[in-house]
Amino acid sequence: MTTLPTNQSGFTDHSMLSDLAMVLRIKVPRGTHIKKNTPYSNAFTGKNIVSTIHSQITQSHGGASNDRIPALLVARSLQSQLFFYEVEWGDRVLQDDAGSVYMFIDEPQHPPEAAEIPTGVVTVLTKCYSPSCGKFDDGPCYSYSCPRKGLKHLSPDPQQDPWPDPIPVDIIGSLTESEINRQTIIRKLLSKEGQYVHDLDLVESIFIEPLHNSGLSVSSGDLHAFIDEIFGNLIRVRDTNKRLLETLYIRQREQAPVITGIGDIFLDAAMTDFKEVYTAYIGHRPTAERLLREELEKNLEFRLFIENCSRRQITRHGRLLRPNFKHFLNWPVEHWQKYRILLKAIYKETDRSNPDRKFLAEAIKALNKLQTLASAYFPRHCYARTVEEVGMVRSSYAI
Repeated sequence: MTTLPTNQSGFTDHSMLSDLAMVLRIKVPRGTHIKKNTPYSNAFTGKNIVSTIHSQITQSHGGASNDRIPALLVARSLQSQLFFYEVEWGDRVLQDDAGSVYMFIDEPQHPPEAAEIPTGVVTVLTKCYSPSCGKFDDGPCYSYSCPRKGLKHLSPDPQQDPWPDPIPVDIIGSLTESEINRQTIIRKLLSKEGQYVHDLDLVESIFIEPLHNSGLSVSSGDLHAFIDEIFGNLIRVRDTNKRLLETLYIRQREQAPVITGIGDIFLDAAMTDFKEVYTAYIGHRPTAERLLREELEKNLEFRLFIENCSRRQITRHGRLLRPNFKHFLNWPVEHWQKYRILLKAIYKETDRSNPDRKFLAEAIKALNKLQTLASAYFPRHCYARTVEEVGMVRSSYAI
C-alpha cells in the first residue's frame, strides 16, 4: 500500500507542489470514462483532479469549503509540468468539470515513487511567522506580508467554451442544414449554461458570503435569517445547475463532435430537480423582492453595503462589467424560462428518425407544466427577449 509523502519533519506539506502531486496520484478516483465513443480505463476528469486537491487544501489550510480556485490553480500547474495528460493530447486548459479525460503517464508500469514528480512552491498555501496563521476562517492573518492573503484575492475562473474543438470540415459537409442548425443551438445552450452557473457562483462570492460576514444590523434583527429570505434557495438552484452542466459536458465529451441526444437530460431534470428547486425559488421571489425593497428604503447601511459590493468589476467575454444585484436575483427566473424556448428550437431542427425528438417533446411538456406554476410572476418582456435571442442564434454563432 502506498503511503502519503512526508517531508523531513514527518509531515505532508501541502504548500509543496511535489507533495500535492503525490497525494493526487494516490487519491484521485480512477474509472472508465468515454470520450468520442472511446472508453479509457484508469482515467479521471478535471473535476476529479480539482476535488482531490481541494479536499487536501481544505483539510490542511482551512478556508472556504466552496472555494475551489486554489485547487484549480494547483491542478493547472501540475498539468503544465505534464504530470498527467489529456487522453487525446488536447491543449485545452484544465477546467473544474467533467469535459476532459486525463491519465497519468505510464501509470501501469511505474509506481508513484518511481514517477518524475513536479516541483515548486504554492505561495498562497505557505504560512508566515504568525502562530495563528491559517487557523481561523473568520478573518485574514494579521501579518501584512502573509502570503495566504492572496487566497482572498484570487479571481474567479473565466468560463471556457464548453465545446472547444471545432467540428471537422468533412463532418460538417456530411450534415444536413437542419442538423447544423441543431448543433449550433445545442452549442449555444451549453455556452449559456456555463455562464449561468458562473454567474450564480458570483452571487455567492460577491453578495451572500460578504453579507454573512458583515455584521450588519437589519430590521428583522436576524441578519442570517434575512439573507435566507432574500436569496431563498438560490444556492440549491446553483448546485442543481452545476449537476446539469456536468451531465451535459459528459454527454458532449462522449458523443463529440456531433451531439445526437440531449432531450433525455432535460426530461430527467424537469421531472426531478427543476420541479423542486425552481418552483420554490420563483414562488418566493415576490416576498423576497418586497423584503429587499423595504430594507433598501429604510436601512442606509445595508443599501451602501450592496452598492459597494456592486462596484466590484467582473470580466465577461473580455469586457469589464459590474454585477447588478437585482438582475442576479432575477436571473434564475429568466434563465429557467429560456429552456423551453431553446428546446423547442432544437426540436424543430431534429430529424424525425432521431430518438432524441421524442425525449425533447416530453421534456418540453414537463417544462410547460412547471411553467404554469410560475406564469403569474414571470415578466412577459423576459419571454419576448428570449424568443429574440433564440432567433439570433444561427446568424451570430457559427460552428
